Amino acid sequence: MNAFTRRTARGLATGLGALALVAGASACGGLDGLTGGGDEPTAVEESADATDESTAESTDDAGTEDAGTEDGATDDATDEATDDATDEATDDATDEATDDTAAGEPLSEEDLTLAGDRFYVFLEGIAQVDPEKACSVVLDYETGEPATGDGLQACIDSFGEVEDEIDPETAALLDRSMIDTVDNGDGRAEVTFMGESGDMYMVKASDGQWYIQADSSF
Repeated sequence: MNAFTRRTARGLATGLGALALVAGASACGGLDGLTGGGDEPTAVEESADATDESTAESTDDAGTEDAGTEDGATDDATDEATDDATDEATDDATDEATDDTAAGEPLSEEDLTLAGDRFYVFLEGIAQVDPEKACSVVLDYETGEPATGDGLQACIDSFGEVEDEIDPETAALLDRSMIDTVDNGDGRAEVTFMGESGDMYMVKASDGQWYIQADSSF
C-alpha cells in the first residue's frame, strides 16, 4: 500500500484508538493513569546539577578571558564586524523568504470550513473502507489535479490493506468536530486532527473544490 495512504490510515486509527481509551477512562474516573500524573524530582535534580556545572564552567572561562583580553582585542573587533555583517545578511534573507510566503492571499473562514469538510469526507472514506469516497477528494501527485482515470484507480487500489488498520468500533467515534484547518500562509490549509498536526494540507484545485495534497504517488 502507498506510504501516503498507510500513514493516513494508521494516524486515523491511532487517534481514534486514543480517543476510545480516554472516553473509557473518563467514565471510570481514571484519567490520571492515562496522563502519567505525579512529579518528576529526578528531572529537577538533574536541572540543578546542570546549573551548578554551568556556573563553574562560566567562572573558569571568565578567568581565561581576563588573561587574554589584551592580546585578543583586535580579533574580537574583527569577529564582531563579521558577525554584524552575517546577521544583516541573514535578516535580509529571512525577510525575503517571509515576504514570499506571505504572498499567498489569506484564506477566508469559509475556505477553511470547506477545506475541513472535504477532509472529513476523506476520513469517512477511510473509516468506512470506501476507497472511492476517500480518493474523490485527493489530488493526483503526478498531475496536481483531482485524481481521475488511471490515477484514481491507483489511489483506490492503494487502500487494499486499510481494513487491517481500522477498527469499526473506534471508526464510529469519528466526528467533524475533531478536524480543524488553519491558514498556512501559502494558499494551503493545514489540517489538524484532534488538535494534532499530521503534516497534511488541503489545496483548492482548478475546479474550485478543496482537495488533499498527496505528498507521494499512489
